[in-house]
This record gives sequence, C-alpha cells and structure tokens, in this order.
Amino acid sequence: MNRILKDYDSGKVPGFGWNAGAGLAYRIKQTLIGVNFSLSTSSKNDNTMNTGDFTLYVSTNAIRTGGLIFSPQLGVGTQSTTFTVQKKNLNGEFGDFLTTQSNQTKMEHDAAIVDLSITLKTSDTERTKLRPECRVGYKSSITKNEWKVANAAISNAPEDRLGHFYVQLAWGIGR
Repeated sequence: MNRILKDYDSGKVPGFGWNAGAGLAYRIKQTLIGVNFSLSTSSKNDNTMNTGDFTLYVSTNAIRTGGLIFSPQLGVGTQSTTFTVQKKNLNGEFGDFLTTQSNQTKMEHDAAIVDLSITLKTSDTERTKLRPECRVGYKSSITKNEWKVANAAISNAPEDRLGHFYVQLAWGIGR
C-alpha cells in the first residue's frame, strides 16, 4: 500500500498508533482460554488508519520465575481496517464536493488474523487485586486480501497481508 500511495504522492500508511482493548479469560490450571477485543487508531500527514480486531486465544502461566509469570499466547480472530486518504490542493464549487468530486478516499480491509504474544505478569495469591501487565506481540493477516473502496465498485485492487508489532500496558485481575 505504501508503494502505491507513494506513486500517487498520497503520503504513507501511519506506522505508529494508539490502542485500547478489553479481554476476558477463564483459567483451567495453568491454561487460559479467552477473548480479546481491541481498537487502534493512527494518523500521519492527514492519512488515518483505524483497526478493530476480535481474537480467541489460548495461553499458559506455566513459565514462572520468582514473582513473575511469562505467559505466551496464541490467538486467532478477525480484523477490520479502514484507511482514509486525504486529498490536497483541490478546487471546485461547493456542490461538486457533494456530488462528483471527493476530498478523501476511504478504503477497507477485512481479514482473518493470527496473534502471537507474550505477557509479563506478577504472581499474587490474592485474585482480587488489580495488577499491571505488559504484553508484546505481533498480529498478522493469515491470507492476502483485497482492499476495497467504500461505496464503490473497483477493479485491480491491491492485495495485502496486514501485520504489526504492538506493546500493550494493562491492568488485570486474577493470574
């Protein structure tokens, strides 16, 4: 996508953004089975990317050292991304922008994803306290899917496999 944007002098896909999410898990001995939901947003030079994903995951608390737990996690799910390109230096009548001319293009990409991560947690026998956690991971589309332009029928759409590294700081209850 960045190559195509560069060819048309339309900026870049943002490389850094903000993320918020929530998750819920059930622990069976050292294994956790859960769900995560997250929303991300980022922008660069008027181009904006928003992503939402939902994953089901399995994790383990078996790796312990002192008061720390290293919890590897494997998740699969779905991801929906919208990318908005702002067009610059346009001229025209006000009505033109309501009917035939646009000042932005909104693209969409949906894909099945895999999420590989490791979470660092503190060990505590009381399960009623909020404790900090840090997760580092990588999410990637499983297959290359075509980009779509919102409200338009297009041909020759580029295929892309989206992927990104992430760091999440969180608060959790339980172990």
